[in-house]
Amino acid sequence: MLDTPNDATLARVMRIAPGPNDVPATGSWADYDDVSAGDVGSDDGFMPVKSRGKQRMARQSSEASTHSTHSMRATETQTKRQRQNAAKRDAEKDAKLLADREREQALAKHRRERINDIYTGGGGKSVSGGQRATVDENYKLSWGS
Repeated sequence: MLDTPNDATLARVMRIAPGPNDVPATGSWADYDDVSAGDVGSDDGFMPVKSRGKQRMARQSSEASTHSTHSMRATETQTKRQRQNAAKRDAEKDAKLLADREREQALAKHRRERINDIYTGGGGKSVSGGQRATVDENYKLSWGS
């Protein structure tokens, strides 16, 4: 190992100006000195890449249409077990919708009752449990009704 570390503690970036008779090498930064901001729209041989999003969407819609035709054919030629399972699923969906409606109605009824209780005065609990704090002549706090 070295006695002194070989790490640089200070670094400087310097630009070396070319002499009056020096010619820059090809491919150096001097090739870009004549470019201005107005040359952005020029035809430099590069072309933008076209988006493929529309093609994907068209492909997905065609796949969806073929899938829907397959499902139509499948409903025409279902087996007895498939028809039974479909009927069972439909019955379960109907039962679930009915239970959801009943639950929502019960919740709405409960909310109405709670609001009515609050407005009639029986809804709020007092913090002190119905007792009142008083200070007697010795400046002591006493609780009483």
